[in-house]
Amino acid sequence: MCNLADMKIYTHYTKITEKEGFRWRTLLQFGNSWDILGSVVMKNPGSASVSCPVADAQVLQALHFFDGNKTREIWYEFTPDPTMYCVRDLFSEYHSIHTHEELNGVIQIFNLLYIRDAHLERALQKVAQLGSKDLTDYDVSHLVPPVYLGFSDLGKCATYQDTAQRFFHAALAQGMKCYNEDFFKNKFYHPLFLMKYARNTTYGLKARLQFIQNTTEPTTDG
Repeated sequence: MCNLADMKIYTHYTKITEKEGFRWRTLLQFGNSWDILGSVVMKNPGSASVSCPVADAQVLQALHFFDGNKTREIWYEFTPDPTMYCVRDLFSEYHSIHTHEELNGVIQIFNLLYIRDAHLERALQKVAQLGSKDLTDYDVSHLVPPVYLGFSDLGKCATYQDTAQRFFHAALAQGMKCYNEDFFKNKFYHPLFLMKYARNTTYGLKARLQFIQNTTEPTTDG
């Protein structure tokens, strides 16, 4: 089993300018397994930064499974950011309940847009200036449950609502019963908010249990 501190981040990255770029197809790996433990969909890549290109041949061979064995895209190692730790903690709770084991495998991270910037408003301005990759077809087709949708209100913004609803309907089709079937009745809490700022609130606990128990009516029994 893995030590939860032992989290590796692998991703594709395209530099736009010296300080700007696209980050997509992001994987959080725990332990040595490459089994997919689940998927999370958020707003956009945050403050995690490039560490170095992946050079290990065995790691690259495993990573190419996630891009259809296309070798033209370079895989990079990234440093973690606070949101990634919150994703880790949320899925750790899920797997401790369902498997009674620590995380050992890969959590996939998808986003509604792929400009890397911790400040959403600034990222949205950059999208207007620079454009962004549209990876929705790939992302939706590669969702693996459990699926946590954490794009908050950005998913209800006119520009990204169609994309968010595609993820939403795909999650329902994958058997996720923790979301109200009316898209607009869901909060879609961001993992950083859910696991840090709302962690000790009644609604935060309910949202976590909805995901962990895969129901809209969770119970605190046991």
